[in-house]
Amino acid sequence: MEDGDGSQLESDSRFISINNTNVNDSLPDDPTQETLLDSSGLTRRHSPMSSSRVTFSEESTERVPLTGRSRTLRPASTQRPSMSSIRTWNSSDFLFSDGERLSRNASEDLTRVPSFLDRRQLSYSSGDDVVEMSHVGQGSSSTGNGLSKTRTKSKKDSKEPLDRLHPRIASLKQTRSLNRMSQMLARVSSRVVNIANVPRVQQEKEEMDTMQTPLPPRTSSRKHLEELYAKRNGAEGMRDFSSDLYTKVSDKLKATYTLSPEIRLEDRSLYIFGPKNSIRLWLHGVLINPWTESIILLLIVTNLILLSIQAWTPVETPEAAWGKSWIDYALLAIFTIFTFEIIARVIVSGFIINPKQSSKSISADSSSNKLNESTTETRYISNAAFLRHSFNRIDLLAVTSFWIDLTLNLMGVHDVRIWKALSTLRSLRLLSVTSGSSTILESLKKSVPLLVNVTFFVGFFFVLFSIIAVQSFKGSLLRRCVVSDTNSTLDNQLCGGYYENGEQHPYIRLDGSEGAIKGFICPSGQICKEVENPSNGTVSFDNIFTSMVIVFVISSVQNWTDIMYQTMDSDFDWSCLFFIVAVIVLNFWLINLFVAVVTTMFAKIREDSSHSAFTLSKTAPILADDDEEWTLQEGAQKTVRVNKLMRIVEETKYVWVLAILVDLIIMGFRSANMSPETERFLSNTELAFTIAFAIEIIIRFAAYLPDWRLFFRKKKNVVDLTLAVVTCLIQVPLIKNSIAFPYLTAFQIARAYRIVIAIPRMRALLTKVLGSAIGLANLIFFIVLIDFIAAIIGVQLLRGNIPSQDENGNDILVRFSDIYNGFVGMYQLFSGENWTTVLYNAMQYENRTISAAAVAIFLIVWVSLSNFVLLNMFIAVVQENFEIAEEEKRKRQLRAFIRKADPIVKTETVINKWNPYRFFKAKPKTLAVASIPSGLILHTQKSRVRDFMHDSDMDKQNKFKDEPIKRRFNVMRKLKRWFRVDEDDEEHVPLTAYMARRHSSIDDTNNGTIVASEPGKSLEISRDDIHERHAQKVDFISAHPNYDAALWFISPRNRIRHYCQLLVPPSFGERTFGTRQSHTLSLVFSSFIYSCIIASVVVACITNPAYQKQYYIDYIRPGTWFWITDVVFTGIFTFEFLVKIIADGFLLTPNAYLLNVWNMLDFFVLITLYISTFAVLLKATVLSRAIRAFKALRALRLINLSSRVKETFNSILIAGAPRIFDASFVSISLIIPFALYGQNIFSGLLFYCNDNGDNIAGKDDCFGEYSTSPYNLDTQMLTPRVWSNPYVWSFDTFRAGLLILFEIVSGEGWIDVMASTMSITGLNQQPRQDATKWNAVFFMVFNMAGAVFVLTLFISVIIENFMSRSGFAFLTADQKRWMDLKKLLKQIRPSKRPKIRPTNKLRGFCYDQVIVKKGWLSKFMTITYILHIITLMTEFRAAPPWLETLRKILFLVFIAIYILDICIKLAGFGWTTFRRNRWNLYDLFIVFGAATTTIPFSFQTRVDDTVVQLQKLFLVGIAFKIVQKSDSLNQLFKNMAASLPSIFNLFAVWFVIFCIYAIMFMEIFGLTKFGQNGSPHVNFRNFWNAMLTLVRMSTGEGWNQIMHDFAVEPPDCVDNKSYLLSDCGSEPWAYFLFITWNVLSMYIFANMFIVVVIDNFSYCYQIAAEFSLVNREQIRQFKKAWAEIDRNRTGYIKSQDFAKFFGKLSGIFEVKIYEDQHQIKSLIDRSKAESLWGSSRQKGVYNIDRIDIRKLKQNIAMINMAKVRERRRTYSHLYNEALLSVERDSRDNEKGISFTNMLLMLAHYKLVDDDQSLEIDELLKRKEKMERVADAVNRDRVKSLLKAIYWYRKHQIMKAKMTETIEAVPEITVELSDKPSQTLRIHTSSARSSQMTLPMSPGTPNSPVFDADQDLSTRASAELRRSYVSDDIDSESVEWASFDANHEMNDQTAEEVLNSLQNNFWHDVLKEMSEEDSQSKS
Repeated sequence: MEDGDGSQLESDSRFISINNTNVNDSLPDDPTQETLLDSSGLTRRHSPMSSSRVTFSEESTERVPLTGRSRTLRPASTQRPSMSSIRTWNSSDFLFSDGERLSRNASEDLTRVPSFLDRRQLSYSSGDDVVEMSHVGQGSSSTGNGLSKTRTKSKKDSKEPLDRLHPRIASLKQTRSLNRMSQMLARVSSRVVNIANVPRVQQEKEEMDTMQTPLPPRTSSRKHLEELYAKRNGAEGMRDFSSDLYTKVSDKLKATYTLSPEIRLEDRSLYIFGPKNSIRLWLHGVLINPWTESIILLLIVTNLILLSIQAWTPVETPEAAWGKSWIDYALLAIFTIFTFEIIARVIVSGFIINPKQSSKSISADSSSNKLNESTTETRYISNAAFLRHSFNRIDLLAVTSFWIDLTLNLMGVHDVRIWKALSTLRSLRLLSVTSGSSTILESLKKSVPLLVNVTFFVGFFFVLFSIIAVQSFKGSLLRRCVVSDTNSTLDNQLCGGYYENGEQHPYIRLDGSEGAIKGFICPSGQICKEVENPSNGTVSFDNIFTSMVIVFVISSVQNWTDIMYQTMDSDFDWSCLFFIVAVIVLNFWLINLFVAVVTTMFAKIREDSSHSAFTLSKTAPILADDDEEWTLQEGAQKTVRVNKLMRIVEETKYVWVLAILVDLIIMGFRSANMSPETERFLSNTELAFTIAFAIEIIIRFAAYLPDWRLFFRKKKNVVDLTLAVVTCLIQVPLIKNSIAFPYLTAFQIARAYRIVIAIPRMRALLTKVLGSAIGLANLIFFIVLIDFIAAIIGVQLLRGNIPSQDENGNDILVRFSDIYNGFVGMYQLFSGENWTTVLYNAMQYENRTISAAAVAIFLIVWVSLSNFVLLNMFIAVVQENFEIAEEEKRKRQLRAFIRKADPIVKTETVINKWNPYRFFKAKPKTLAVASIPSGLILHTQKSRVRDFMHDSDMDKQNKFKDEPIKRRFNVMRKLKRWFRVDEDDEEHVPLTAYMARRHSSIDDTNNGTIVASEPGKSLEISRDDIHERHAQKVDFISAHPNYDAALWFISPRNRIRHYCQLLVPPSFGERTFGTRQSHTLSLVFSSFIYSCIIASVVVACITNPAYQKQYYIDYIRPGTWFWITDVVFTGIFTFEFLVKIIADGFLLTPNAYLLNVWNMLDFFVLITLYISTFAVLLKATVLSRAIRAFKALRALRLINLSSRVKETFNSILIAGAPRIFDASFVSISLIIPFALYGQNIFSGLLFYCNDNGDNIAGKDDCFGEYSTSPYNLDTQMLTPRVWSNPYVWSFDTFRAGLLILFEIVSGEGWIDVMASTMSITGLNQQPRQDATKWNAVFFMVFNMAGAVFVLTLFISVIIENFMSRSGFAFLTADQKRWMDLKKLLKQIRPSKRPKIRPTNKLRGFCYDQVIVKKGWLSKFMTITYILHIITLMTEFRAAPPWLETLRKILFLVFIAIYILDICIKLAGFGWTTFRRNRWNLYDLFIVFGAATTTIPFSFQTRVDDTVVQLQKLFLVGIAFKIVQKSDSLNQLFKNMAASLPSIFNLFAVWFVIFCIYAIMFMEIFGLTKFGQNGSPHVNFRNFWNAMLTLVRMSTGEGWNQIMHDFAVEPPDCVDNKSYLLSDCGSEPWAYFLFITWNVLSMYIFANMFIVVVIDNFSYCYQIAAEFSLVNREQIRQFKKAWAEIDRNRTGYIKSQDFAKFFGKLSGIFEVKIYEDQHQIKSLIDRSKAESLWGSSRQKGVYNIDRIDIRKLKQNIAMINMAKVRERRRTYSHLYNEALLSVERDSRDNEKGISFTNMLLMLAHYKLVDDDQSLEIDELLKRKEKMERVADAVNRDRVKSLLKAIYWYRKHQIMKAKMTETIEAVPEITVELSDKPSQTLRIHTSSARSSQMTLPMSPGTPNSPVFDADQDLSTRASAELRRSYVSDDIDSESVEWASFDANHEMNDQTAEEVLNSLQNNFWHDVLKEMSEEDSQSKS
């Protein structure tokens, strides 16, 4: 190829690229790389194989890097601009080099891919903005393929200097920013609009490739360019530098390019527009125009902006008619364009049906990015139907809704807002506006299938609870207490009866009839009657729809207790059980499935995509650790030169941290009422600190000199410098005295971050939680964006409908009056706090019923999405940061295994722990050596031998010398470990030492896979070490007899101690010389003690302060029964204590009482019992609150009732305590800065006057009294005006701000506080609604950073702690799959079908129907269950009689069908098989109950309420059968059932904590007066109310308001020395009890349910086909094969049936040696000769059973022998492992192998790779077992070989007798007999046969092992065929007489024969076979 002046370029020349300011004419040394020079002269190297290329056609093609978007370059012709490039561009954006052209045939036809399908980012820098263009072919016509280039060359060579190029290069430089913006716009428009529907996976890959490309340095050095040119061309070529460069550059600048599209449209879209239709072609050209996507993106953004502008101004009434604003016309124009776009896409691509088209697609190779051609089925824009993409369907709905709304408005219908809201849905496309948000959206889409399954499952339970609620409580919320005189309704008081004349009367219905007496009884003067449901009739259980709304409210645990209390007042107290059960099942249990789905699926996405589910970037953690300090950085740091100043900085860094802490403390001394002097002092102090920190940053900057640039490379320095500068600036009087100063104090408070990261434990936790922070930032942006879009929808739906105040004059915060209010409202729903208030207001003020339903659905869907999915994504992102790298998991497993299996004993054993006797000289008994008999063998210990072999005195000296150092080292180690100074606290054992101790070998090349070589020896060593330690203990006790004496004088031989030891087990370890406990006596004694514990707790629950007060009033006497019972219980527990210490000692004994932590707990409880018991003797009424609280601790002993409960208690509250403390400290460190900032901006501004009259402007007007009407009665009352803070919150002091923010962190009360701050008008001014509405930003930010983050932190820490303790966190992905698979397989049970099909015709028919899982009977029953549920849902209040009659008839029909179904199952299965299935028993019970309660009473007018309730219960129970009929619901149900044991253990521990706190609250607050939130239900008067209130607070429902009620102190209460006469609370005790309960119950125990559900859910997604290793259909095939063998339904298969069972397996569990098509029968069928009519025998066809030999040979040749050998090897190992796994009963009779074990064993062979999927200890056991299996396989191979020898000998003898052609017959005697019982014996001689003919091996039909290994004899025959010496077996070396070939050879005979084969031919054959088998294994 020649260049512009005709000279031939060098073959290795490189192209010159001028991109903006880049000029490159250098040649790299490596010809495989291309070098780009940028403006700095530095070079960039790129491999030609790693960069994408675009080919152009002239004489050859060239590589063109594109640079963004510019003008279209084409001649003025009729050709359309190219649609094949991403964007059009200027020729000035790039240059070509003729030397880099790639030759290609000009006639070659290349297929074009649309640009939007094949857009890829090149491996260039972000500054270059290089975009790959699609693969383009040649051709210059408009209908040709690809892109053609027409190049116009200059006719004369220009020799202008380089300076002439500077204007052009400058112009390129000016377009750099435009190119960047163009490139960014191209990417965004591609993600958002995506006209071609490019899969997100492809986009993610391209963006990841882009981000992984390093950013090269840039330079503008002309000198460096000249040096490179001189290096290439020599010094003589420098004179031509300018001219040569100009010539090449000018040629490129003069080139023009013509872009021509390729139109490939096939088939007819909409069955109308063909591929050549001009309209379709024109629309196709418009759509694929590079600017189309960007224009549509701009219109979508413009639409969102216009809607925001339209909703910016608050309105109180609905908007006027359409057309009053210019925005309406702008939106009309936008949607007109959207409509044209949709029509165009439908015409081009079709509407629903895809046009069929097979075309060539161009795929990029992942390794080299080459473009390869392959014929595939590809969907372009032209053949991907419009509705085939989810966002397209949303677009169509939005556009259609707009035109419907416009039509309705033009018709005068303005109050239907649904269509206006739906028209905004196209804005949802903006969720993909960034790569991070797009990644999150794609991750959510991948989670949708499982989310849908879980939604249906949870929704099913929602329906069931809703049905039960309608059946139980319909009409209950109608009843109110009505004042008789004024007929005024008390809205807040529901009732079930009323008092009149001292008698109770039932409530009055709407029709005037009387109901029943129940619930709250209205006092005299009031009547209980049905009026209206709450919230304008929107809150009720009257029908299924409103009931489902309330059930959803209950599941969200927001304001659910208000409805519960109302129901208790209107019905019975036991009604609360429905609500509590609903909360437990729905909120604590089922809804946590969403957490499990999100965390599990996002982890799965992370495993599959190898990148985060929240971001595509792979950056370093935001808190990165270097040698010097923790800095906010990403990437490595350059080494800083250490000087004196730098050392000073390092040594004083903690001094500055302390100074920051002091500064924050001083800030906290500010208050609203501080004096001017105090304010002046604090301001001056802050100024001094500001100056000090400014000096500190100056010193730090000076320490970096002269390399001052290194200072700015640490982002921590940049942050601190910024804070120092800003804090100095705000001290300027002009700023400090302005209103902006309080807001700018955030920069002063921001210094607090240095305190947190200075603490290693906090730093480590934050590093884990935050990670790189990019994923967390992406998630926050995604949530804010979707919240804003939801606010747009909400405003369009509800704007102007909700007034600013309700009918009572209370302000309504969320009205959707403007876009900001809508955003605040949607965020309130996102947080879940008081979201029901928004729901009820929206439904109450909506005029139309349909609109109200639409509003309810919209709000509930948003709450569901935000609370169940979006909030749980925070858990997923934190869990992702906690995740350990896969390569690190194996290492940690290995370390943990080494520590666990290490036989070395810890230095601090039981002998020297708590043992002063180790310092005393031992006095063991001695024995005279002379008296020892000569033949006596003494069994001594290793330790004594060691003492004898070594100098014991030296050892003792060294021991005492090292002990102080060792103790000091241990103390320091513990301190370091606590403060995380020593991060690596794991024991590092040298691997070689471990291998020597464990006798194992570790293959480091296989990811730490361990292969045990001698497991038996390691087990023996461990056992010896245990015995050795026990022997040392025995020796020590023998040397120090008093050490084992209880209380120093009771020896083990004492009779009393003997009896005590029979009663109790040892407190610690095992008794060495004592008596083992008697199981019977110990059981009786422990049962008695536990009964006393329960009784004492019951007494404590009954004898609350209210009971004691009433008792003292009724019975005035000193001794009370409850005090006497306390004395008795104290005596009993004292007796138990004495028994235990007599049995094992108190402290200084081997099994001491206090060595057991649970005994310590019992001892502490016993002390508290003594304190409370003897304190009563002093004076019963003066007990302090602390002593009364001790009474509750007796419930702690309930933990000892179960070992599992103790384990759960230990794992939650003891082992997990350090992590929980860490999380608490981080939470507090986050709250403190916000508290200080809130104090600065809100201090003293929350005061208000309780009179909301218009005449109150501020504090000066708030005096005197005003009239008010309580309960909306007509009576007026005078109330004094009060100027005060709100009831429970303010920011006047740091303490108050910290308290309210801590309460807000729990998610409770922050809406009320935010509303107060939004109404601030100024200091001492009366608040006004939304006066400072932007203050809400502070609380929304704090809620996101505080409540959401803290709750997520606790949940994540609890999950991580549980996973770490269980080891699950250290499992690799394959190991997790194996564990999940094991859980799934262990759940499966064998089919419970009858042994044989019934012979009776009717029963056989029934059998055939019931055994089919998806047969017509099953489908019919599924439909029946669905109809049953629908019929249950039709119940509602005031239903017409005909409907009730119809429902009764339908239920009778359904019950008849259910009875018939049971009869069919009984007839088909029989009773024995029927009762084995629990579902069948459930059917029998529930249908029988429904029949007995329905049929007899169906048409009776009066039925007892108990019967009615039982009938409803049974009918609802039948509906639960639908779970069995759905695979996904059934699997989820099994998952929930599998978690029941863990749930019960958790509830047991939680119940104990409930009892403790309930007793404490009763004793301390049992007589406290009611506060604003107190009621007959919310108090601690008795145990029932205390437990109910604790349940409420466990869900976080108003716990802080109740806390403030019980913090009442004098003078607001009556105080008395006697607590029985005082109604005061206690502020310290209230804060302590309520806050600790909130942390324990709400943050720990409630979140433990998440851990349990996640732990049991992980295997549940195995039901999804895309994740499963085995599906249900494959399991059914396995169960079917098992049932055919196990006909007795024992659950076991015996060894003689193994071969038969393996032959019946199919699918994924198939283990046949030959595939079905290669079986003999199949080969014969496929090799049948084809007989033609009238033709003779075909040539080559032999009449052997009509088999065509040629076909048979062809079919046999198709067998893959390598695969067959591998399958045979698998079969042999499986068969022998099954033999080894056979179980036996107590009589040593064979039971066989169980169903589960067989399934797990097959999984090892067919589903998983043991080396990758098994944990180390499990893998060791597996390897050990497989060694035994391999030995068995080898043993069988030897047997088969010997049998081959035998049959070969027999054949030779028989052949010799028949042919009589053998010259030298061996002296062989064969004893044959016709009797099968006699044996065949062979006597050989050394004679040899001169010739022999090998027959085919006949096989051994009696041996299944021989059949499996038949290839061994075949290989042996092949060896014999190659040699004459095959029978070289000496008769003297083997006793052939003992070999019976007709029976199985025993192992002894096989070993004898094998030993005789040494040093002969058969030994070599065996060796060769073994080597071949080893090679096949490897």
